[in-house]
Amino acid sequence: MKKQHLFLGIIVVLFSVIPLLAQNVVPNPPRQLTASSEQNLDGTYKVDLYWFIDKGNDMNYVFPDGFKIYQNTFDKNKVTTTLVDSIPSKPNVYKYDFTVNNLPKGTYEFYVTAFKGDAQSLPSNKVALQLYYEQKFFVKIISNPPLLAYVGKKYVYQVLTSSNIRCPLTFELVGEVPEGMKISSTGFIEWIPEKAGKYEVEIKVGVACAANIEPAYQRYQLQVLDSIPNNNKAFVKIVSTPPTKAVVGVPYNYKVVTETNVYCIVKYKILNTNIDNLYIDEGMGIINWVPTNPGTFEFSIMAYLLCDTNVYDIQKVIVNVQNNNANKNCVHLIGEANFDDGPPVPNGVAIAWKLDEKMNTGNAAFRTAIQQGHFEFYLPSGIYVFEFSGELFEHQFYFKASSLNGATKVPLSCEQPPEQTIKVLLTRKPVPVLYSVSGVVVSSGDNKPVPAIVEFLPVEVIFALDKRENIGNIPQFVTKTDSGGKYEISLPNNLSYIAHAIPLDKSSYLDQYYYLATSPYNADILVLNQDLDDVNFYLKERQKYQNGFAGVVVDKDRNPIESRVFAILIQPSGDNFNKPNATVRVVETDKDGHFLFQNLPLGKYVLLSVPKDKRYVPGYYKANDFATLKWREATQIEVGEFMIQVVYEIKHKDRLSLKGLVSYSGRVEENTGIIKLLSEPQCYNPISEALVCALDKDGNVLDYYVTDKYGDFALEELVPGDLRIVVSKVGYEDAEIFVTADYESNYQFYNEILLSKEVSLVESNNNLGISILQSENNLTINSAPETVIDNVRIYDLYGNLVSESKSPGKPVQIRLDALSNGVYFVRVATNKGIDNFKISIVR
Repeated sequence: MKKQHLFLGIIVVLFSVIPLLAQNVVPNPPRQLTASSEQNLDGTYKVDLYWFIDKGNDMNYVFPDGFKIYQNTFDKNKVTTTLVDSIPSKPNVYKYDFTVNNLPKGTYEFYVTAFKGDAQSLPSNKVALQLYYEQKFFVKIISNPPLLAYVGKKYVYQVLTSSNIRCPLTFELVGEVPEGMKISSTGFIEWIPEKAGKYEVEIKVGVACAANIEPAYQRYQLQVLDSIPNNNKAFVKIVSTPPTKAVVGVPYNYKVVTETNVYCIVKYKILNTNIDNLYIDEGMGIINWVPTNPGTFEFSIMAYLLCDTNVYDIQKVIVNVQNNNANKNCVHLIGEANFDDGPPVPNGVAIAWKLDEKMNTGNAAFRTAIQQGHFEFYLPSGIYVFEFSGELFEHQFYFKASSLNGATKVPLSCEQPPEQTIKVLLTRKPVPVLYSVSGVVVSSGDNKPVPAIVEFLPVEVIFALDKRENIGNIPQFVTKTDSGGKYEISLPNNLSYIAHAIPLDKSSYLDQYYYLATSPYNADILVLNQDLDDVNFYLKERQKYQNGFAGVVVDKDRNPIESRVFAILIQPSGDNFNKPNATVRVVETDKDGHFLFQNLPLGKYVLLSVPKDKRYVPGYYKANDFATLKWREATQIEVGEFMIQVVYEIKHKDRLSLKGLVSYSGRVEENTGIIKLLSEPQCYNPISEALVCALDKDGNVLDYYVTDKYGDFALEELVPGDLRIVVSKVGYEDAEIFVTADYESNYQFYNEILLSKEVSLVESNNNLGISILQSENNLTINSAPETVIDNVRIYDLYGNLVSESKSPGKPVQIRLDALSNGVYFVRVATNKGIDNFKISIVR
């Protein structure tokens, strides 16, 4: 793609009196004529002209037979007008272009007219160009190479270039070329590695014509692995959600995003459709389609591995196309996206956010694809900001802003010319570098090696599910320990990671997240700027219980959902000394939504389910109902010494799809009662795994977040209006915060949310009407009206009486300050009998 100089002419509005009869045959003049130029190697110039048909009032619209292109040449004080050429129109095509070649240096002016038979329209606006500049020619490589491959599997890489010279390019491998690696005349690299190891690759791109142009080079290190390390069958999975609505005449765009467990190029194609003008970029997964008729349309997308075409996934798409409302989508915005250093951006996503009014569901943001530096929108009148994201460039708002706070607000009106333009410069992401990560997996009891799989999860997969398009296809980074428990893996530094060790003998050891965590939300986040060693795992032996339970996660229609399910112990029982209100296990469902917990410490549990797809609202399991946002409303599951035969169904609501640009972020901490002094360094107790949800005034969930190890959360893309922030963490009192958001000044919020230790409510198993409530150093015992409490005794585990209250009245209040940490038994004697309870004191 050549570097272009864009010149916009000034629209000239002319009025004339036209006889009524002529109005039926004379077409409207072309609109929005623009021009770009570039110099040829011989010193001449070429000029590209672009314009649009003006439909005007559809009632009197006359479609032209064609267009005439005129050129004014200025030589001193003399102006010469020349008819350069005429071109025919095309049915239902509203954008046209024409190229004028081999112009010498000079000053020129161009305009276009439309004709119908012998009738000719008024001229378009005129554009003037001064062609005296000297072009600096260049060749650049703009693609990033795959950095990993497998022995015996085909490795491929299509080198993408940008150049402003009209001359064929040459591609060659230089330096120490890996044996058998080849590059084609179009820059396509193919290679089947025969041996594991690290290989240096260097690519040179030059020009085939006799021109003194500096060639472009790209150097990178390629890591070849022996085989797929997790012994699982290779897979590819489509994880993006397609738009389901479209408008006649408005481009429908969809960027397909996939996950795979192998380092292999993913390709795409369309299946099972009768839509004539539906296309997909087989390398990028970007779908382009301009619907021409209203109705319901279906098609399927196949994503497959280039190294093994038998591995694929298929997604069925159903789109409802509605008629275009000319008053609603009256502005045609044409965009140009280039990197800071000049070349066009090959792919990405552009979003137009409408700020001036509250939008209906699905209309707050308009999305379109960037392709080879171009994008376009059909928008209603309003005030907009524009957001850009993609795999090859840094996230950005127009113009050069990181958030809405610094974004340029662009007013667009139907009273302006219907075709308008915007240019954006985007910052290229650096080419990723491979770093080595190594460590050991051993038993925490005797430091003996434990055979295990070690996977490195990109943080975006866990904490930013709706940002996946920024990182493209998401591979799984997996390796296996050797006989000594050691492992090593090479990872690209364009992602940050959470490390997870999974023992091969799951019956003997528990899995673990780095460092010493039972959940990904409690794990350390690894950021790579150098090689890392001693990323070690110390696996605990699994307690031998022949118990557990199974379940399934479904949506409102009982379709399966893939999810992470947390088993959180709220009340230990028996000889179990596990800390209450702690996550004991985290499991992932299979593709059919099924999950299984086994060998659980005895006690009462609640379940938290966090779907992998953010279309659904997370929540705590509630029997015969949708998952709830508050843990106190959850159904408790009592786990004893044997398997529970009940299959627990966790049912999730749909999340409201309405999005905006309001953000609410912060940190969840424990309320310790200590007043913070801003001038002093602060210590705080962060609360991880807290469920933070943003709801609208009608109780619909707009966004959610599960806090990380540091208690941090970020709710983004919220709509303006009255918002309710709900925070729930097992073992703490729920918190609710109310805010009112708008796009004037209240669109970014940050709060430190303090949660107080929740009471521990234990209900009677003997139906005597007794319940106890434990909160910090207080124990409250309640009873039904007909139940009279005679005395309350508290014993330690050795049977020693440590506290006694006689004829205490209602309710019973007992201070626990004098008792040390540990497990105690509470004996409550009543007129109906005796009840026994167990409490845990943890400070």
